[in-house]
Amino acid sequence: MKKSLIALAVASALTVPMVAQADATLYGSLRLSLNNLSDRDMDLSDNVSRIGIKGDSALFDGTKAIYQFEQAVNASDGGWGGARLASIGVTGDFGTVNMGRQWSPFALWTVLPFHLGENSASLETAGYTTGLGYLHRLANTVAYVTPNMSGLQLAGVVVMNDTSGTDPRAGAVNAAASEDDGLDAVNLAAKYTAGGLLVSASYVKAETAGLGVNTDAEHISLGATYTVDNIKVGARFGRSEDATGAETDQYSLVGKYTMDNTSFMANFTDDENLSGDQKVWSLEVQQQLGNQARAYVAYIGDKTAVDADGLEVGYRRSEEHTSELQSPMAS
Repeated sequence: MKKSLIALAVASALTVPMVAQADATLYGSLRLSLNNLSDRDMDLSDNVSRIGIKGDSALFDGTKAIYQFEQAVNASDGGWGGARLASIGVTGDFGTVNMGRQWSPFALWTVLPFHLGENSASLETAGYTTGLGYLHRLANTVAYVTPNMSGLQLAGVVVMNDTSGTDPRAGAVNAAASEDDGLDAVNLAAKYTAGGLLVSASYVKAETAGLGVNTDAEHISLGATYTVDNIKVGARFGRSEDATGAETDQYSLVGKYTMDNTSFMANFTDDENLSGDQKVWSLEVQQQLGNQARAYVAYIGDKTAVDADGLEVGYRRSEEHTSELQSPMAS
């Protein structure tokens, strides 16, 4: 593991812009859960662990170059997983321009605010499943996010992939029959924050190979959360329209109450993108253990195709270490 961390740090140093000095943060999060569900044997499994490096360096007049690289790891068997993030960009008073594989505004503004809890069922209740497939971390992208304008932010992302027959999002965008504009997907989003209120909206249009011709699929999502004192509540709606014109809807409700270092969370969704009874819910108690660790116990009800319910116990440990990397151009 030490050799892997050293290799990652060395690789990241080569990506730092050619300036005299730059700050880099090596970070990671190991997450394990013990599941005892009615449809399977007891299992110790990874719960989306990852390791990465990110940083920035000054360019001019308050403008910074930014970069991030993140890889999935499997904490249950020690193996490496797939790519998560790999992007470079520029940020300043004008906003942020970023390129590569990155989080979509759809995920950042209309999914992650509703991902309360660490248990596996909370992933589905947050809205990760759509009729278009996986829309959360998009590859081959160019993104622009405006600065904060009195609580309002706007974002736009385009996916451009010229490799015929491949899918930049592993399942939802097909570049085999490209339109004249050469764009494989577009994501437009907006969010507004004021006090404890967050309101967000997202629109995604993606080219797909449907009915033997090039047709478009779409997804819209709307959400709102409100936080007052130690209480947070939220509601979310999503609608997908596939290449055939068929529509599927999703409704989610979330709630959280925090008392000192202990949080109580509830998640519920009714999702037509899921098979079976389409309902998933969870109740979770989470305990913060210092600044970098937390443990949780959750009861899950998953009435989709797996029709499982039972207990899940998990532990998460995160770490960040910032150091000053010397560019090869500095000497």
